[in-house]
Amino acid sequence: MFYDIDVVDIYGILDVLRQELRTMEGNSFFNFHHNFSNTVFKGLHSLGLSNKIMKSLLHLDFSESGSSSDFAIDIRDSSINWLNDIEKDSKYRYWSSSLMELLRPTFPGMIRQIRRNL
Repeated sequence: MFYDIDVVDIYGILDVLRQELRTMEGNSFFNFHHNFSNTVFKGLHSLGLSNKIMKSLLHLDFSESGSSSDFAIDIRDSSINWLNDIEKDSKYRYWSSSLMELLRPTFPGMIRQIRRNL
C-alpha cells in the first residue's frame, strides 16, 4: 500500500480499508485476513502513524453487519488549528497586518508577507 500523504487524507484511507474488507468478506474462504492485517499495518506505519493510533484504526468496525454504518464527525470545535499563530508571534511583528497587502503587485511565485492567520 502506497499513499501520497499530500493527496490522500485519513478518510480516503479508511474508505480503501472498507472496500478491502468487503473484498475479504467475499473471499473469506481464502483466509486472507492475516496477510491483509500485516499489509495494512505496514502501510499505516509507513505513513508515520504511531502504534497506538494504528491499533485504534485497525480495531474500527467497517462491516455493514452492525446496527448502523453511519458515523458522525463533531465539527462544533474550531476546524483550523494553527501550528504557528502568526498574528501573535513576535518573529513576524514587522510584517504588515493589513489585508490591502493582498492587492499590492508582487513578482510571480513570491509569498505575500501578511501577518494574518488566513
